Amino acid sequence: MEPRADGAKTVCHETPPSLEKDGFRAQLAVHAGGRVLLRSIQGSDMTGSFSETRAAALAQLPESTGLDGVM
Repeated sequence: MEPRADGAKTVCHETPPSLEKDGFRAQLAVHAGGRVLLRSIQGSDMTGSFSETRAAALAQLPESTGLDGVM
């Protein structure tokens, strides 16, 4: 927790406990030729486990796009 100027403590939404509750931290990349890669923060390929996310990325994102966030 980070102390604020008024002495109250705040919790960043990126703390490990909140990530465990909110979902998976992942990186998504759309490459040329329709290749999509969805990786865990440790680098494991999760693309096969999220086929709907892969299809949505192909349909909605241009090539050479990279995203990082929580799913």
